[in-house]
Amino acid sequence: MLAGLLQITAFVAVAAAAVWPRLRSHAAILLFGLAAAAISLALLEPGPRSLTITHQFPAYVELAVLPKDFVVETLQGIPASRWGLLLAGFCGAWGVWLLVQRGGQPARAFGAPLLLAWSGCALQLLLEKAAGPSELFLPFDLAPDRALFPATLAGALLLARPGRKLLPMVVYLALFIAVTRLPLAVFGTLATQGAWGTHLDVHDTTYFVPPGGGGLGLEVQSGDSQQLFWMTWAPHLIVFPAVYMMSVGGVAFLSLMWAQQQQQDNQSQGA
Repeated sequence: MLAGLLQITAFVAVAAAAVWPRLRSHAAILLFGLAAAAISLALLEPGPRSLTITHQFPAYVELAVLPKDFVVETLQGIPASRWGLLLAGFCGAWGVWLLVQRGGQPARAFGAPLLLAWSGCALQLLLEKAAGPSELFLPFDLAPDRALFPATLAGALLLARPGRKLLPMVVYLALFIAVTRLPLAVFGTLATQGAWGTHLDVHDTTYFVPPGGGGLGLEVQSGDSQQLFWMTWAPHLIVFPAVYMMSVGGVAFLSLMWAQQQQQDNQSQGA
């Protein structure tokens, strides 16, 4: 539980500091503390770690179509220090960046938030391979979203600055979401074709029930286009982007309307 809280705190701290520069010094100190805590937690573990990595997709469970956990790989004998060093390295690197950037301007949407999204997703996949504590990424299929959601929210708030028009903001936000998800789709494709592991590797899932298929099972070949479309491309290039546009997009719209109203109020007072 504590390891998961440290991880989420790190993602939120970086996202907040990207939007509000006054928080950067405090966030850097927090990140350095999180790095030390991560190493301490890992060193206190009694021995090598093991982890069973899964991904979830609808399939027949007896006679019913239910979400089913497909086992991807089981890792054993991984040194406990490995996950601690990965999380500490992430926190330390971002802590240094925040110290260097303290006193600066708010980040660009396609700057720090995008880097947070990419580096956070990479961290999550590496933590899986390091057999980190399960609370760091359960459920596996939403593990990257622990970094992607705060990063996308930060990008949305930066795009909703005063003076920004609604249509350009929507277009840039849609582009931002697509760019954050595209590496996951690419990695998932390569991981499936090469059997690299992590929850993005779905090469062993050859019989499942695609959404909208009327409950009919679909049998595919490992690594073929049907498997990749339903289990990798559709989720990361269609489903999750649509969900993010409806949720984070709503926050961006409200933020933009608020900024425009404040600007109009200030102009009225000045007149």
